[in-house]
Amino acid sequence: MSQGDSKLDVRSVTPTAEHRDGFLASGRTIHSDIYARSVFLPDHPVLGDRKSLYGDSFPWNLVEGDSCAISRDGFRPDQGPTGPDVQHPGRALVLVRSTDPLQRPRPLRPHPREVMRPCLLLVDGRPGTFTDHVLSRDDLDLVLLRFEEHLSSLPTDHLLRTADIPTFTIAADADIRREAGRYLTWVAGLPARPAHFCNPQEPLQEISQEFAGLVGLPHLDAEQVAWVRDKTAMKRRFREIGIPCAEFSEVADGDEVLGFAAAHGWPLILKPVDGWSSLDTYKLNDEHDLARLLPLPPSRRWMVEEFLTGREYQLCALVAHGRVLDTYVSWTPCALLETIYGGINGSISLGVDNELGIDEKELVQRIVDGMRIDHGYLHMEFFRSDDGGIHMSEVGARLAGCELPSNHGFARNFDMMAATLDTYLGRVPSLEYSTPRCAGDLLLPYKPGRVVKVTPLETLLSMPGVVHGRMNIAIGDDLLDQRASHASAGYVQIVGPSRQIVEDRMNGVLDAFELVTQDVS
Repeated sequence: MSQGDSKLDVRSVTPTAEHRDGFLASGRTIHSDIYARSVFLPDHPVLGDRKSLYGDSFPWNLVEGDSCAISRDGFRPDQGPTGPDVQHPGRALVLVRSTDPLQRPRPLRPHPREVMRPCLLLVDGRPGTFTDHVLSRDDLDLVLLRFEEHLSSLPTDHLLRTADIPTFTIAADADIRREAGRYLTWVAGLPARPAHFCNPQEPLQEISQEFAGLVGLPHLDAEQVAWVRDKTAMKRRFREIGIPCAEFSEVADGDEVLGFAAAHGWPLILKPVDGWSSLDTYKLNDEHDLARLLPLPPSRRWMVEEFLTGREYQLCALVAHGRVLDTYVSWTPCALLETIYGGINGSISLGVDNELGIDEKELVQRIVDGMRIDHGYLHMEFFRSDDGGIHMSEVGARLAGCELPSNHGFARNFDMMAATLDTYLGRVPSLEYSTPRCAGDLLLPYKPGRVVKVTPLETLLSMPGVVHGRMNIAIGDDLLDQRASHASAGYVQIVGPSRQIVEDRMNGVLDAFELVTQDVS
């Protein structure tokens, strides 16, 4: 085949020792004029008969129907190990590029390196702003850690964008120690081996931190994971280190909930011990509200806690070498649980207008010391009562959800994502702020059904103070019924000289935004 041919004859191949020097063998012939990469796309539809993906400054073509044997870990046939322990269970689409026969394909990363670059193992469970930032960096090496049972939730465009990054996928229902051993064998064949680890997401906290420990990377131990994931262990630890929190109790049935209510009164909060994003979290005003939820599903652990009055705030912090570098307070127009019932779903980073009158840095340092947190991003919620008292609600040792971290960057005019990444790379970021203001993210209302009309993002971006946004839906999409605080049609980020102005601008966006769906049940 000549370089000028418009059709590329890429056949099904099997990884063998014949895959040399970064070229892909087809059958028993190594085609030096075609360089193909395999992409693991389970449960994703074929993307048309030919589409272009531009990355690394050159075009790739996706050809429908072409396939290539791949390993379960998603490495290219020329990239990873071979042998009896390497499984090749499926086939995938192939990205192919026509090249000059004398031009060698560019390696994944420059090698050898004149300067040692950090290498990060990043948990890739749900794309977001932080992951986008890490992918955009050209001053570090990156290895992705995925989980087989979550692959179908990764968007196809994200999989395509990350196709050239070494990726290890933990098999579903596999023994984590065996998977750790398989990783160590696999990673030994890479030109750069991770020395740093980051899990930016809550649901994968337990398994990802255990895995990081088994492969010798910085991690939270089992006790620390319990403190930041098991809400009963978390609140017990708060009490032990002198941090006020609500009364609470683990419960298994309705009688235990009623017993707690008899002691502490209604209303109360019922939620899973390991919950996140207000999923399956309920405010119960009386026994009738409770009756509608019984019996409690035994597949999960449940807890109740007293309902705290006062205003809810969100609190984020950056930590390096066990020291709190700075804290960032966010005002929430509505309590997080109220957003489930239609309250304005947003938060406003208080670069100005922070009049809490408390030493947030000292408060978070007590938590960091008490939970032995060495580095990274912490996300917390707390309630401030009318008399100024503080009750800590929860703490997560990971990035905040939605766009809180980038709100803090907008509010202080600095690169919050870069500073956060530094803490996971063992560095102490320089926090240099300028022109403080308030900045918030507003989640756009979500409605189940088939989308028949939605306000264009361009319309929202033209409104006062709106500096950034993203639309997650389009006309024709079928939206599932979700009861979660992160459920949204998209989001916009809004800046202003005061908290009240940002909140007013949020309400203006809500007035302008229209989402119409029709029932398809």
